[in-house]
Amino acid sequence: MSIPRKHHYLPRFYLERWAENKEVFRYVRPLGKDGPLDGKWKPPSAIAYERDLYQQPDIPDPIESQSLELRFFQKIDDRAAIALLKLDKSEKGGAEDRIALSQFMISLLHRSPSRLKAIRAELADQTVGAPYQGLQGEQFEKVLKSTTNKLLASLVESREGTSIISRFRAFKIDTSRASTKLLTSDRPINVSNQLISSDAFMIMPYAPDRLLILTHQDAIAGAFSSQNPDILVRGMNQAVVEQSEDIVIASNKRATKMVDRLFLRSQSQSVKDPIGLIRRKSPLIQLTPMIKEISRHEKKAMKYRGI
Repeated sequence: MSIPRKHHYLPRFYLERWAENKEVFRYVRPLGKDGPLDGKWKPPSAIAYERDLYQQPDIPDPIESQSLELRFFQKIDDRAAIALLKLDKSEKGGAEDRIALSQFMISLLHRSPSRLKAIRAELADQTVGAPYQGLQGEQFEKVLKSTTNKLLASLVESREGTSIISRFRAFKIDTSRASTKLLTSDRPINVSNQLISSDAFMIMPYAPDRLLILTHQDAIAGAFSSQNPDILVRGMNQAVVEQSEDIVIASNKRATKMVDRLFLRSQSQSVKDPIGLIRRKSPLIQLTPMIKEISRHEKKAMKYRGI
């Protein structure tokens, strides 16, 4: 059995949606926030991964030590890929598709290298007693990494989080009329201030010209969809780039100036929450209780029917 060592924190099926001639345009800052921006065309298989990122090195069996990648994230990604294809085709989905999309979005909140680094640092400050008792050096690092990745799985599988988000409905928003394309990054999810409120939402780009939004109300999706597409794309791109800590992905090079200005550059009005998200009432639009009803045609164009 082939053991996967390249663990993609942005799945290949997701990255391939931005590919032009089988490559995406990748931005990184290899020397950190004070270093230059590096942009290159790369195949999806060659980016957004770390070797053994989700490995549990304290498990001796080489296959079992990779179970998070083999049996956990691959399953989440496979289900999400199927659900997004249904979304694209406006096919009727079911509860399993709604759960697949919500769990995929939750996974993207936590599975990036910078997020895992933050979790490891927090755990390292609490290393009193088991399972760290008497451990030092390489052995300590192995247990710390395994503990971090077990916590990652529990965060993604959280019954409370999944239960809340899986009750949302799924909508797609077509932004193909905009003059610019949507970007994505290691932090592509934009979240409302509260996920338990009636007007809560989670929104992310899932292609250069499509957004996925999970929300309770048609009117919330309608409010996003009714925006000028250029303003909508610009606002979404700004949020996605400002949150990014590892990588930004584009389908072309036209966003280079904007990425260089915002990627790892702190903005005075941007305050990140404990998991690195910029939460605002809405980074893109001002939602109000009096949102106009959307037409049947608009609903048919947006709605992931059956969910």
